[in-house]
Amino acid sequence: MQKANRTMKMRTMAWMLALTTTILLAEDYKAPQNLLKNPGFEAPDPGNTKQPAVWSAFAETGEPIAFTLVTDHPKEGASALKLASDASASKFYGIGQQIPVKAGRTVTFTAYFRNVSLRDDSYGQISIEWLNGDEPKKEISRTWGAVAKAGDLSTDDWKKLEMTAVAPAGTALMNIVVTLFPARSPDGAILVDDLSVSAEDLAKPKP
Repeated sequence: MQKANRTMKMRTMAWMLALTTTILLAEDYKAPQNLLKNPGFEAPDPGNTKQPAVWSAFAETGEPIAFTLVTDHPKEGASALKLASDASASKFYGIGQQIPVKAGRTVTFTAYFRNVSLRDDSYGQISIEWLNGDEPKKEISRTWGAVAKAGDLSTDDWKKLEMTAVAPAGTALMNIVVTLFPARSPDGAILVDDLSVSAEDLAKPKP
């Protein structure tokens, strides 16, 4: 009986030790926080419900007029953003969102692309612009990330693009950018959804 009790006690202690270790590991690992606002384009801009809130849009010439929120084939949630070229024949179109970040932080940026009508040499690309704290803000440098060529994008599924970069000295803000380069495809369009940005101090030792 005593031997059986000792065996049961040892098993209980081993189980409790394993449980404690699991809990400590779970507490030690924390998923990186997504620093983007409206990363899945679920919230429309109150002043223009075809555009996503918080994000700014740009084009080589004028304002992009063919960008719109769509409910067809979102990766997550109820909507995705359709980036499309227009009659202005701009060489590039895009969206951006500025986020505070400290110099030296390692930034990871991911986005999902899906083809609508992009073809030929057209492509989409993610990038990060590093800005200082002056007024007006000045670009320190720019890090170009992964490219999604028209031929590599499917109309049936999503493709993940990811990049990692370290914020250079003097950085106070980063502009998270998705750009469409339509090339010879003036009516080309892609869907973008489920963006994520995290910034970690990898040089700082964990407790």
